[in-house]
Amino acid sequence: MRRVAALALAGALCSTGCGRADGPVVEEAWVRAAPPGVAVQAGYLVLHNPARDAVTVVGARSDAFGRIDIHESVNRDGMRAMRRVERLDVPAGGRVRFEPGGRHLMLIGPARPYREGERLHIVLVFADGREYGFDAEVRGDAP
Repeated sequence: MRRVAALALAGALCSTGCGRADGPVVEEAWVRAAPPGVAVQAGYLVLHNPARDAVTVVGARSDAFGRIDIHESVNRDGMRAMRRVERLDVPAGGRVRFEPGGRHLMLIGPARPYREGERLHIVLVFADGREYGFDAEVRGDAP
């Protein structure tokens, strides 16, 4: 009976694809804390695709923010700039890093100020219609 209850709880905590060999896996997810009044935060993670086929991320969402975009930092004429990424391919068996100074989730319009230690639920949306939900811890700086 305990095993059934544990399996039911694990199923309730996972979104589509959670920990399955044919779905994506998010590791090391965190959101940089921001002072009150700041309208944009950044989120970081490692997205692992253990499947035999590539997957394509086409968006993200969260009740904690009004909008989430995928951005990457690039050099343009010697200046650092950010550009929005509409589609992000993750190769079969590959990993894509979202990290400070590079690719990141641009978390726009927080519902309220978030404190260090809080966990925020974020959902990645894939081109094939699948979604993958994960929690990211709010931190003051890189882990």
